[in-house]
Amino acid sequence: MNTPSQPSPPPVDPAATRHALRSVRAIATFLIIFTVCLVADLAIKHWAFNNFTPEPIDIHAVVAGEAGIPHDSMTIVPKVLAIKLTLNQGAVFGMFQGQRWFFMLATIVAIGVVGIFFAGTTPQQWPLHAALALVLSGAMGNLYDRVFYAAVRDMFWLFPNVMLPFGWRWPNSPTGDVYPWLFNAADAFLLIGIGLILIYSLLGKSPAAKPNAS
Repeated sequence: MNTPSQPSPPPVDPAATRHALRSVRAIATFLIIFTVCLVADLAIKHWAFNNFTPEPIDIHAVVAGEAGIPHDSMTIVPKVLAIKLTLNQGAVFGMFQGQRWFFMLATIVAIGVVGIFFAGTTPQQWPLHAALALVLSGAMGNLYDRVFYAAVRDMFWLFPNVMLPFGWRWPNSPTGDVYPWLFNAADAFLLIGIGLILIYSLLGKSPAAKPNAS
């Protein structure tokens, strides 16, 4: 008796079985986004700290407590965005002030994690490559500041002079601003990248998904 032949398995796209490290397109996507964002962050910082005061700011003197930042906030979009220069020796939202070496080490670890995640992706996962590039550019932009200035240059202020109702204040905030924290482009890239990775994961696609073995 003849046995019915088994149906042939569907063809596998060769690109789906490769690692991103073997894809020129994946590497190019990652490097282009990373480079553009890193250069943009450093250029914005340099421009802001050299053009928003009568004289360029001596960052090392400010960090050492020998000088201040003679600068008033400048409104870009009323009640939405302003520029106000500050030097942050902590993390995002000004937390953990003075922990320079800890943040430098944590950033180096984060860079390694980004590399591991990227190596575990496939060429088709370009949204994840873009998100990882954003995270890396944000981490590197602030690492640059910590290495060369011992502080991170911040300048963006969301919802300037918009106050919380009922006299409320955020913990450790001397004012009642809705958003009292200052940030930079690197912070934005970092948080957007992390958010995209979380969304990608919630959609059922693991950041470190391994290629199919079939």
